[in-house]
Amino acid sequence: MTDETKVAISQNGPDGLLPGSAVHRTRRQRRPTGAPPPLPHPFAVSTTAWLVLGAVALAGAFLASQHTPWLRIDDRASTSVLHLLAGVRTPWLTDVAAGINSAGSGWGVTVIGLSVVALTMLFRRWRHLADYVRKTEGLTLCGRGAPCPG
Repeated sequence: MTDETKVAISQNGPDGLLPGSAVHRTRRQRRPTGAPPPLPHPFAVSTTAWLVLGAVALAGAFLASQHTPWLRIDDRASTSVLHLLAGVRTPWLTDVAAGINSAGSGWGVTVIGLSVVALTMLFRRWRHLADYVRKTEGLTLCGRGAPCPG
C-alpha cells in the first residue's frame, strides 16, 4: 500500500477516499484547553504542617499508652467525665436504656437476623447474603477474643 490518496468506488454510495487514508492521528487531549491535568499537587506548607501534626499526635498516643503516669491522668479524666454523666442521668432514661438493652439481646436479634437471611434468599441476592454471613461471623469471632478479620 502506498501513501497516495486513491479514490475508491463503492457499490452502495458515492465515490470517496479509501478508509484510513485521510485520517490524521493526533495526541489525545484530556482537557479542551489542552492544559495538563491538575494533579499531583506539590506539597504546600499546610500539607507539611498536617503531616507533622499527625506524626506528633501518633507519637504522643504511643507514648501515653506506654507511660504509666499518663495512664493515671487518663483514668482520672475518664472517671471525672463518667461522674458528670452519672449526675445528669434520670430514672426514666435509665428505664428506656434498659428496655433497649433487653430488646437488643436474646431472641429479638436472632429473629431479625434470620429474617434478613430469609428475605435475602427470597430476593436471590446471593452476594449480599455471603457478605452478611461473613461479616456477622467475623463480628462473632471478634466478640470471643479472636483476631478480627480485615
